[in-house]
This record gives sequence, C-alpha cells and structure tokens, in this order.
Amino acid sequence: METGRSLALKALIRTGKEEQFSHLVLEEYRKKSRLSDQEARLFAFLYRGVLERKITLDYRLAPYLNPKNPPQKEAVWLLRLGLFQLLYATQIAPYTAVSETVNAAKIAGYGRLSGLCNGVLRAFLRDEGKKSAKLPKEAVRRLSVLGSMDESLVSLLLSQMGEEKLEVFLSHSFEKKKLWFRINPLRISKEACLSRLKEEGYNPQRGPLSRSFFVSEPARLLHHPMFAEGCFYVQDLAAQAAAVALGAKSGEEVADLCSAPGTKSLTLAGLMENKGSIFAGELHQNRLEKILEGAKRIGAEIIHPVCKDASVPDPELFGKFDRVLLDVPCSGLGTLAGKPEIRCKKAAQIALLPEIQEKILCSAKEYVKIQGTLVYATCTVNEMENGRVVDRFLHENPGYSLAPLPKELSFLPQRRPGEVLLLGEELDTDGFYFCRMIRNE
Repeated sequence: METGRSLALKALIRTGKEEQFSHLVLEEYRKKSRLSDQEARLFAFLYRGVLERKITLDYRLAPYLNPKNPPQKEAVWLLRLGLFQLLYATQIAPYTAVSETVNAAKIAGYGRLSGLCNGVLRAFLRDEGKKSAKLPKEAVRRLSVLGSMDESLVSLLLSQMGEEKLEVFLSHSFEKKKLWFRINPLRISKEACLSRLKEEGYNPQRGPLSRSFFVSEPARLLHHPMFAEGCFYVQDLAAQAAAVALGAKSGEEVADLCSAPGTKSLTLAGLMENKGSIFAGELHQNRLEKILEGAKRIGAEIIHPVCKDASVPDPELFGKFDRVLLDVPCSGLGTLAGKPEIRCKKAAQIALLPEIQEKILCSAKEYVKIQGTLVYATCTVNEMENGRVVDRFLHENPGYSLAPLPKELSFLPQRRPGEVLLLGEELDTDGFYFCRMIRNE
C-alpha cells in the first residue's frame, strides 16, 4: 500500500528526471493520491524537505559512498530521502526512519536498492554522521553546504551581501513562514471576516497594512469556505506592499503588465473600490484563466486579462495609464521557501534576466501618463535584477525619478526614498524588491 515515503520517492525521482516545478508536482501527486491526512502531510514534508536540503544532503552522504562506483540516480534520491529524516525529522526515531525508507523503496518498485539504502544509512547512524559533520572552512563552500545553495549563486550573493548577511538570509529561508492573507473589501468587511474566523477557532494576527493578516496554520485556512467565497486571498505581505506602493485610486486606468497569477491585480481592485479599469497583461495564454478565476472569486469586475508580451512596446497603449505595475520575471531568489528547486540553479542560468527586465521596463515607461506612477518589482534579492536595472533605467530616462512611498508603507526599511529591499527576516516575508517612480515629462 502506498505511503507518504513511497510517494515522496516517486515524486522526487520524477522531479529529478523532468526538472519540473516542485509546487506543480506536489499538487498533482496530492490530488491523485489516496493517502490518509497524516501520510499526505508526511509526503509533502519529505518531498519539499529533500529538495530544499539537497545540496546539504549530498555533502553529508558523500563520505559514505564509493566515488569509483557511484550509485544510480534513483538510489541517490532514496538515500537523500532517508538521510533527510535522520537529520531533520526529529519526531521520527532513527531506526524507524531507516526501516520505513527501505520499505518505501520496495513499495515504489525500487526494491533492488533497499540493500544499499539500509547499509549506507545504518553506517551513518553508527558513527553519528561524524565523517561529514564538519563544515568546509572556505566561505563559498561553507555557505553552499549550510544554505543548500549552488556555489555559483552563493558566490554571486556573497559579493552583494557579505558573509554575515548572506548567512542570515539563507538560515531564514528554511524557517516556516507565516501565511499572509488579505481581506477582500469587495466581499466582506474586515470586522465581519475576523469575527467569523475567530468564532471558528482561528487566531489571525494583524499585519502592518490595513487589510493584511497572518496565521501560523496555512493548510487549515486554505480550506475555509470564506476562501472559496472570495472573502480573503493569500498574498505575501511584501507583494501586498508592492501593490500598495502604486497608490492606485478609484476610477483610474491602471496596468499590471506581468499579472499572473493575478493577486496584485486583486489588491489593486480592492484599493480602487472596483471602480476604474485594470489592464492585466500576461504573456502566456494558459495563465489568463487563473487571473479570471481570481477576479471572479473576489468580485473584481474591473480586471481585464489580456494576452500581451510586456517586452514588446504597443503604441496603442502609449500614455494610456495613470499607473503601471511591473512585477517582472526574475530568478525568484526571494522565494526559496516555496520553490526549493531554485537553490540548485547556476548563476549562469539567471545571467540574462536583467536584459529581459530592462526590455519590459523600457516598454512600460511609454504607457505611463505624465505625472503618472511606475512601480518596478521582483521577488529576488539579486542586485543585478533590482537596483542595477533601476539605476540604468533612471540614467537613460531622465524623465523618470524615484518617488516617495505612500504613508501606509512608512514601516518598511528604504534604501533610498521610494526603494525597498526585503531579505525576508525583517517582517517574515519573502525576499522582495520594489521601487516607485514618477514620470515627470
């Protein structure tokens, strides 16, 4: 019978072969599995945890493997699965973790690997992992093992942050974060929503923005009927702040040019009291449905999804919008907790992103009315995609300048007026960057 461990092994092997996004694989396996609630939680914990700690696990495993006869890829995933439980699943007894992982290999159809798995994991237990317990001394290698991040990415961020700040950032990326959500004023009052949640045993905590709240039990909240009713939607506090930074007002013409999955458009619709118009541009046709679905759920009639390549200027949109929001495609280095596969990317894989981001920014600049507002945002902490892109844009476009943030965002740390970089630990959010600019001429 399928178990959380056996399903995790299957999902990990598939992810390794097909290089798919972990959250999509996780959702697919959750839907088609018949696991009990307890086993389903174990599956998600193990699957995400192994991907998150992959580089660290490989470092700790290396001394227990024969480099002249390396195990096949399926065996490596099985060993990572077992070792993750020994190192990070403190609620599971060590020998139970070993025996159940061996059993999972048999259930998943990899029984031939059970002997290797049993031998390696028990050898690790016998010497208490001492062969690989010591961290490397050299900074890049040490932080790579400690933070389970590719060395080229560590080197890039180390040059920008310094060793101490990067270590804090990587440490925080493993921590269980709050689930931030935003109460939707188009469906329910803040007071009524909170009252109903509290009556049903939830304990939502107020955030620094007027309709921002968080809970510590995200799975339960997402199954609440009020979520389906559109009374609230999930959105990280940093993303909420970027939408608020635009300063959108009732009756205005607004563009959200890289909109999918559309939650910033939802926030804008609420701020605009469902009056005016939101042009929700998205490159991929198949993602427009997600934007429409969210808009319908919260009752936002002013959101108009359009299939549009934001990097290609459209003269029909020149000077059309009071405000333009750009949450551009990026490396996602601020979202490591939700997308663990990003940790294993190479720096070379993200090197061309600033060029794409600059193209989008230079197209969007034409769409803003004189005295209109432009907000540039990313969910990365990589300076090459953040301040460097903005600095080049401002240098080449003297008609634009940084603009002060709305008063509601005064709680945010600003690098300079109108520019915010969050590494995550400050407010327990994703890593995020945004800046507010105004078109003067």
